[in-house]
Amino acid sequence: MELLNNILDLGQPTGVGLAQSLAGLGMCLTPRNVSTISIDLGEAPQYTNCGLTLEQSLDTDGLARLVAEIDAALDEKNRMLSNLLVDNILQSQVTNVWRLS
Repeated sequence: MELLNNILDLGQPTGVGLAQSLAGLGMCLTPRNVSTISIDLGEAPQYTNCGLTLEQSLDTDGLARLVAEIDAALDEKNRMLSNLLVDNILQSQVTNVWRLS
C-alpha cells in the first residue's frame, strides 16, 4: 500500500496503518523456506524466526477483518488507476479526431 500511496495521481493515501495492524496481530505471516529436516519439534516446538508455537492459536477473526480492509484499500487504488487509464484513452481519442479533421 505504501508504494501505491506514493503515486500522487492515485489520490489520497488509503489503507494507512494496515502494516501496523498486521504487526499488532502478532503473527508471523511471511512465507519462509524451511527444511523439514531442520525442524526438531522435540527440542524447540516453536518457529525460531517469529516465535510461533504449535499451541498458539491465531486471531483469525482479526486477520479476516484486516484482509477485508486491505481488499477495500486495493479496490480504491484499482478504481483510481482505471479512471486514469480511461481518461488517458479518451483524451488520446479526442486528440486523434482533431488531427484527422
